Amino acid sequence: MVVFVINTPMQTLDTASPVRRTEFGERIRALRRQLDVSQKIFAQHLGISQSTLSQVENGHHYPSIESLGKLIGELNINANWVLLGQGVPFPTPPELKERGQMIGIAHKALAGYSAQHRDELWLSAHERYRLPGFEDSRGYRIFQVLHTSMEPTLYDQDHIVARPIEDSPADHVGHVVVAVLDDEVLVKRLAGYEPSMKRFTLASDNPKFKTVDKGAGEVHELWLVMARLTRQLSPLIANQDYRLRQLEGAYQELSEKVESLMP
Repeated sequence: MVVFVINTPMQTLDTASPVRRTEFGERIRALRRQLDVSQKIFAQHLGISQSTLSQVENGHHYPSIESLGKLIGELNINANWVLLGQGVPFPTPPELKERGQMIGIAHKALAGYSAQHRDELWLSAHERYRLPGFEDSRGYRIFQVLHTSMEPTLYDQDHIVARPIEDSPADHVGHVVVAVLDDEVLVKRLAGYEPSMKRFTLASDNPKFKTVDKGAGEVHELWLVMARLTRQLSPLIANQDYRLRQLEGAYQELSEKVESLMP
């Protein structure tokens, strides 16, 4: 359902000052970039030409009400934000927040997370998820694991559920964490924290990778990993379990035969 602001005269869209047109165009450009689509594709969503969209983004033109309605309806965008710059572009309904919706940061977004983790506009464009057991998980986040530095604890492409660490990091030494640095996001085990020096020691469970030392000023966010979602079950462990059950069955069968031969 599309809901337009009704307490703002619609002629404002046609007679607004150049400053307002510029601000409107900046919001449209920011939205398009947030969605990571070209002007051509975005113009198709609006039902206008690419050249007209360029004029909109540069503050020279307003799209029609029909075009705005199509954009807001298809992408479920907050009309207050589009027209007036109020609120966020992709608001989460209160009932969804109460049910534990979590923002998911997949591999495509990880590269930009370090620079944009405080940008509400950037965050609001990401998918939100609800997981069993995390009904009251407002503030939690889902990250995707890349590479093999945490094997066998975590595998490449796993998804992990994490909550922000708001108390002393020293209380979480030994746990798996997500550390947001200046230019990268690391999933490591918090091997140590020196309060006086404010130094973090981040270790990999895979011995092929080196331990990393970082100062508090280099760690912008620290998340405690609470759970993981994986599609990779270790074949080694599965085979060992199967072989163990085979040996137990053979031992039981041998024991019964020995007992039957005893007088």
